[in-house]
Amino acid sequence: MKKELLLCTLFLIFITIISTEGIAQISNDSIYTVVDTYANFNGTKEQYTQFLNNNIAKVENKTVDSYDMIALFFVVETNGSISNVRVERSSQCNACDERAIQIVQNMPLWIPATRSGMHVRSLNMIYIKCEELN
Repeated sequence: MKKELLLCTLFLIFITIISTEGIAQISNDSIYTVVDTYANFNGTKEQYTQFLNNNIAKVENKTVDSYDMIALFFVVETNGSISNVRVERSSQCNACDERAIQIVQNMPLWIPATRSGMHVRSLNMIYIKCEELN
């Protein structure tokens, strides 16, 4: 009987330790790509589209053979702010890429991703259009 009670107690301690490690792991500074709820622009889909349309990366003297779309990765922090913006697919026009980074950095706060009911940092991707100023 004492042996069974001891085994049950040890099992409960083991389960508690595993559960605590899972919580500690979520509360660290990891950047997640798999989450329960993905980060979202803080507004409607129409507002998101309007923001992107109003913030096309317009530059003077755009390189003739450059691409029109720039793919960027960024992190949505647990408070909804944007950080770690980097170009994933360049437009081959440095001015366009730099302007696209500025656009993403100046986005309003997002609704952060969640994992196991907690806000977590998450990796996101966005495409910004690049045009030449008329």
